[in-house]
Amino acid sequence: MDPVIGVDWGRRARAQLEAAGADVLYHESPIPHTIDPAFLIELRPWLAAAIPA
Repeated sequence: MDPVIGVDWGRRARAQLEAAGADVLYHESPIPHTIDPAFLIELRPWLAAAIPA
């Protein structure tokens, strides 16, 4: 089964956003159709910085 959003699409989107000056947090995981729980550890500080207290 192919992923809903292919990895190539994600890679192109990251490149375009970075080219436009966006600060992009991008990770790939071998786990299909889910979020790798290990990534959530990295996501927490990003969310804390992005959401005002």
